[in-house]
Amino acid sequence: MMKTYARIEDVVVVELFETDGDISEMFHPDLVWVVVPDGADVACGWTYAAGKFSAPVVPAPTAEEMKAKIAERRWQQVQAGTNADGVHLDTSDTSQVKITGAALEATLDSTYSCDWKAADGSWVTLSATQILAIARAMRAYIQACYDREKALAEEVDAGTFTEAMLDEGWPT
Repeated sequence: MMKTYARIEDVVVVELFETDGDISEMFHPDLVWVVVPDGADVACGWTYAAGKFSAPVVPAPTAEEMKAKIAERRWQQVQAGTNADGVHLDTSDTSQVKITGAALEATLDSTYSCDWKAADGSWVTLSATQILAIARAMRAYIQACYDREKALAEEVDAGTFTEAMLDEGWPT
């Protein structure tokens, strides 16, 4: 009958081995092998002490790690885009640069217009007024993403942040 054995070094499982033979005859006698109970979900890195296997304890993330995760979530939200007046706005970094350039020109020349390729691939002619409205909508959305990141970072600092909060309260 096949048995699974765990090789133990300094109370840590460093290897798993399955055999139907006598393990004491297969390896050097200085190696410590322990039978893994049937159905036990033991893996390398677990500990073995006082006749019991235990999963490694995963340390709680630090405040800095949580804030980095929140910043990554904010970046994803910014890149996802938003809707303004029923039109999907691409708010990726590249799109922000392009609309900023168009908005600058629209600010300098109120008669400026341009043909803009929309997110769906269609072409639309935008007036200076429309360009500025789009730039404002994008900026408001992006700022709202940063505001949410700040609020979550403050929750981390207060010790009240939960993982569930990471997916709540973001602008759309």
